[in-house]
Amino acid sequence: TPLILAVEQGHHAAVRLLLAEGADANAVTSEGYTPLMVAADARDDPLMAVELIGAGAKLDSTAANGRTALMAAAGRGHENFVSLLLLNKAAFDAGDSEGRDALLLAAGNGSLESVDALLNAGADPNRRAGNRQTSLGRAVTGGHARVAARLLAAGSDVNALAANGQTPLIIAVRIGNKGLVDALMAAGADVNLVERGNGNSALMYAANSGFADLVELLLTSGADVSATAGDGWTAIDAAEMVGETAIVQRLRVAARGG
Repeated sequence: TPLILAVEQGHHAAVRLLLAEGADANAVTSEGYTPLMVAADARDDPLMAVELIGAGAKLDSTAANGRTALMAAAGRGHENFVSLLLLNKAAFDAGDSEGRDALLLAAGNGSLESVDALLNAGADPNRRAGNRQTSLGRAVTGGHARVAARLLAAGSDVNALAANGQTPLIIAVRIGNKGLVDALMAAGADVNLVERGNGNSALMYAANSGFADLVELLLTSGADVSATAGDGWTAIDAAEMVGETAIVQRLRVAARGG
């Protein structure tokens, strides 16, 4: 519709004119997107939201994929738009067709301000999507250390397994993000929880990736050098396979109690 096109392009004057002439603030596209959803997705322009809400736009309408305007804004990192919608009491606990709520989408985007606003509004930091993904797992996968720290402070389960069976610590180790590893360890992450299915540990992944600093950190935190994965391999085997001789030596010293 002309209104949706004007909203998408950010033309405030045209939007005001169309609304004044009776344009439907809740008209939908073929995919079920309302003008408010389009605005939330297009740019961080809370004034556009004010225009549409003032004309009767419904806050919690859902598109064909189950997304709301709040989810669209959160997934794009449009922090001011998120805050405006929450101020107007948009539902923060709704989930899309895959069970993802606005908090999980904001966490995946790395938007600390949106995550903070959603948590303050009452969003559940331990809610899981349909594939068992958590907001913390999404933040860690994206390498967003500050968002992960905020979620942990809000009570996110530091050891919750992701959809692929990995703990947040294992995910952080695999991407070599020491800041995330530090934050997770400080929150009480279990260094010896293994990946569901294959039995791989965080230490095995660190050793196999050549992350000597993470190997040392994990050992200092009580990682089990003798743990065996489902295929019978240990962390020493994982390091030997890729020629990480210094790590192999360090692990052997640790295995002897050093």
